[in-house]
Amino acid sequence: MVKKGYVSALRPEHLRIAEWVALSVWRTWNRGRMLAVGVDREELSGLARLALVESASAWRPERSPNGWEGFGPYLVRDAGARVKSFTASTNRGPREPNLAAPHMTPALNKPLPEIEAQATGGVKFTANAFLGKSVVLYFYPKDNTPGCTTEAMQFRDRHKDFVKAGAVVLGVSRDNMASHEKFKQALELPFELIADTEEKLCHMFGVVKNKIMYGKKVKGIERSTFLISPTGILVGEWRGIKVAGHVDEVLKAVKALKKEAA
Repeated sequence: MVKKGYVSALRPEHLRIAEWVALSVWRTWNRGRMLAVGVDREELSGLARLALVESASAWRPERSPNGWEGFGPYLVRDAGARVKSFTASTNRGPREPNLAAPHMTPALNKPLPEIEAQATGGVKFTANAFLGKSVVLYFYPKDNTPGCTTEAMQFRDRHKDFVKAGAVVLGVSRDNMASHEKFKQALELPFELIADTEEKLCHMFGVVKNKIMYGKKVKGIERSTFLISPTGILVGEWRGIKVAGHVDEVLKAVKALKKEAA
């Protein structure tokens, strides 16, 4: 837990320097491979801030002879070390893509192809697993990152409205089941998360995209959402979305779908 008073002493310039340190560590230590595990620049920036705050909680005033005025460089150094440790522990190198066959790619207004994936809570997702209910399938880059956390919380806060509209919400990322369970528990998510560790669903729905990061081509997950009708038909898709306002837009589509079926 961060001690009271430490975080308040952190200045905006410290956060900016921490982000710069994090990006520098990422470039030199990880050599552009961090995106292979689904971390983008926005999320790395959030990681740097978190690392800086965690570093602050571990410092004692006597370690800085100049008081808080001289704490910035020390804290930033520790933040950089924490990011380096994080990249070392998560860097599994570039992933070999598990490409879905061309005929398996879902098409709007067509039934979903056969697919099977495991989710938290022992739930199994298949093309026919939720017939009779709409399914909101949202893809996100990685657990415990700023944008993905915000999106998950927004789906959580409107979950009762989705259920009332006859929909099931499922999140999908390349994280493993253990990561999903912790993420779900930490945010008290009332819906399940699919562990697409082999990227079958990601490739099937075409959300694995090439990105240019510092002059290098890398693969990452494009934040996207898909709406499946109660009869198993893909009726809506949102690709490359921004988190703000997205959940409300999807809920509106779910309600319209229910109204059409009535």
